[in-house]
Amino acid sequence: MNFFTKKMKISNDTTIYQRIRDALKFEKISVNGLSKTFDMVQTTLNKQLRGDTPLPITTILLVLSVLSDRISLEWLMTGEGTMLKSENMSAPPSDNTISKILEKNESLIRDNERLLIELNKYRPSSPVGDHP
Repeated sequence: MNFFTKKMKISNDTTIYQRIRDALKFEKISVNGLSKTFDMVQTTLNKQLRGDTPLPITTILLVLSVLSDRISLEWLMTGEGTMLKSENMSAPPSDNTISKILEKNESLIRDNERLLIELNKYRPSSPVGDHP
């Protein structure tokens, strides 16, 4: 465990929510700044990053787009390895790691599809005469 890991109190048994918050903190990116950058409601983003609401794949992709290349995708998605790429071995990810990332991605896609179905239940339907 290096100085940074001790200082940040990062453990490998964290959730993706905690790992994202840790990576943002390391990069000195605030949730407020991130929400403004991507024109998101800060409270919504906070709820997603705390795990109070499901974490959409779109939010993960937005977070990934602002993190530096120093942050390990394997660590972020699975919790395996270390946060910083330079601390990880230079070997490519194992088939098991790739499978875990794909499984997590599929799970997030299913969650997003379920949320879209729920959201559509609350959208008003257009009046009969308004169809083109």
